[in-house]
Amino acid sequence: MNHLTIIGFVGGNAEVIDLKQQDGSTVTTFSVATKEVRGTGEARKEYTTWHKVAVYGGLQKFAATIEKGDLVAASGPIYTQSFAGKNGKVETYAVRANNLEMLKRKNASTTDAQDEAASTEAVEGAPW
Repeated sequence: MNHLTIIGFVGGNAEVIDLKQQDGSTVTTFSVATKEVRGTGEARKEYTTWHKVAVYGGLQKFAATIEKGDLVAASGPIYTQSFAGKNGKVETYAVRANNLEMLKRKNASTTDAQDEAASTEAVEGAPW
């Protein structure tokens, strides 16, 4: 089973990207930071990992309201992409979210998205 759930803080406002296809497809992306603590006492260190989240189809309207500092849960399959970089082949991965949950808004005065359901699932017929 290819399924990943990430819970963390959003690093920047969601961005809508035109996929430059004839059907006008777009993807909404944002990054989520997760933290891990290793060691104890003076050897204790905190590590941050950044995860890319990609949202297609019906969830994009909800995803576009996500802002830097929001606490979210994103789940779905993980996929990889590779491309030629300056120093050779580069591989990246992302979660193709088919479920998004707003756990906490950084800006509590943002009411438009708060009025929507806290949990939004992908609609049937989505392109994945």
